[in-house]
Amino acid sequence: MTTETQAIVDSVRSEGVCLVPGLLTQEELEEARNDLTRACEDAGKGEITPGERTRVSGPWLMKYPGLARVYGHPRTIELSALITEEPMPFLQEIVANRYIPPHPGVPPHLDEDFGELIPPLMRVTWALFLDDISPESGSLTYVPGTHWNNYIDPQEHDKATPTKKEVQQAEYIPITLTAGTLVLRAADVWHAVRPIHHLRRYITGSFSSRSRPSQWLKADMARQLAERRTVPREEIPAAIRPYFI
Repeated sequence: MTTETQAIVDSVRSEGVCLVPGLLTQEELEEARNDLTRACEDAGKGEITPGERTRVSGPWLMKYPGLARVYGHPRTIELSALITEEPMPFLQEIVANRYIPPHPGVPPHLDEDFGELIPPLMRVTWALFLDDISPESGSLTYVPGTHWNNYIDPQEHDKATPTKKEVQQAEYIPITLTAGTLVLRAADVWHAVRPIHHLRRYITGSFSSRSRPSQWLKADMARQLAERRTVPREEIPAAIRPYFI
């Protein structure tokens, strides 16, 4: 493992978030933007409405080369495998989002809010941003280290899950980034999105541990695996297939 890779993994483990700039070239970034527009149109969501969030998801996104490149990017897979300590993590989420300003943003929350403590770093979420993001418009904000509040602790048998009040009242730090930056995030770190005043697009997904799932994740993986067995193998890029089923 290189020094840079170790630093990224350590940052996600301790802080819950790390930025990896310049994952795509400018040409690849533009292709991803164009393919996201096409995917929204093909899904019947091409209309641009102020204040709207357009979400497209599912294996069918793999037919767009500019999007598939991101889901199967070797750097994203490598880092996700190291963080989850899973040699062949499961590509759980396949999603792309487009926020049309003005948008109020997203209130504080955590992705693993299912009423149960979960195995540490069971799932890593990533997002490849297609637009510049600043504290003044659409910044992802988070509370460093809070993912550890959601994890099973063998030394604390009566540990409780975080309360909604705790999550809402915590102090959130904004992230500034340029288009093409990958944000790696422990799925369970507390986070939010500030009000959006400029176009905000990103491709996102999550890689999950197969060997240490929570009850919720175990059920979700079983459901998705059953659905994915109906997807023709040739429709999934070769680089993604080992993580898809």
